[in-house]
Parts: sequence; structure tokens; C-alpha cells
Amino acid sequence: MRTTSLAALLLIGLSACSGSPKSLTEDGYTALGSGDNKAALADFEKALDKIGADTKCPDYLPAALGRCKALAHIDPKRAATDFIALAKAQKGHIVEGDVSLIAYELLHVDTNESRMRAIDVMVAGNTMFPESTKLKGIGNEVMTSAERAHDPESVKRLSGLGYGGSGK
Repeated sequence: MRTTSLAALLLIGLSACSGSPKSLTEDGYTALGSGDNKAALADFEKALDKIGADTKCPDYLPAALGRCKALAHIDPKRAATDFIALAKAQKGHIVEGDVSLIAYELLHVDTNESRMRAIDVMVAGNTMFPESTKLKGIGNEVMTSAERAHDPESVKRLSGLGYGGSGK
């Protein structure tokens, strides 16, 4: 009887812990929706801390992607670096929409640094999804943004990737 009670308490404790990352991730997305990127980042990082090394946990990928999305507004370089590492580690689980989500998030920050990092994400995405017309479209949008912002580094880099002037 005592063993059964101990097992029941252990299961209750485990289910309470497993719910925390999901709740924190939901809180992070709520904060993102309200534009509070710092609070969102904190929630996603807490969720990932609770998940630990269990990258197979169903809450892992949503929290990791949310962290990258929040980071796009706080630290674009880290957002791109973390996303590219995540994409390599989660090959087969990252989809084309995840790549475009992070690239667009970086693009909409609209700084020279964030445009360069959007290009990094786009290049990684093109390697994963070479036939993607969606990612080609992102490249055109980044080129248009770079030209509008008079960002010669991004224009030069995109030209080297086969994108022409005026987003073509």
C-alpha cells in the first residue's frame, strides 16, 4: 500500500512538472502577442530550463522556436545562431514554415543587423528546403528591404546568392 501511495505521489509530481513547460510556453506566446519580447524570452527560457536536455519533449520545439522569435527583437544575431543550431539538431522536425517565421521576424525588426541575420536563416533554410518558393520570396523581400534602407552589405550578400536589384 505504501509503495502504491508513493508511486501515485510521484506520478502526480511528474505530471505537475510536465505541465509547467507548456504553461510557460503559452505565457511566452501571450507575451509575444502583446509585444513584450523580454517577458516572452524569460518565459521561453524558463520552459526550456524545466525541459532540460529532453529535446524529444513535446513542449521543447514550441519553446525553442518561441525563444528564437523573441530573440529576433532583442538579439538578432543570437536569434539566427540559435535557430540555425536548432534546425540542425531538429532536422526533420523543423519545417519550412519555421524557417520563414524566424526569417520574417528578423526582417520585420528592420535593422541592417536583423536583415543580415534574416539572410543567415534564409540560407540555412534554402539548404534544408532547396525547392522552396516561399523562401525565395523571403529573399526578394529582404532584398527590397535592404535596398529601401540603403543597406549595401545585405544587397551585396543577396546579390551573391543570386538575387538581383529591386528584389528580383
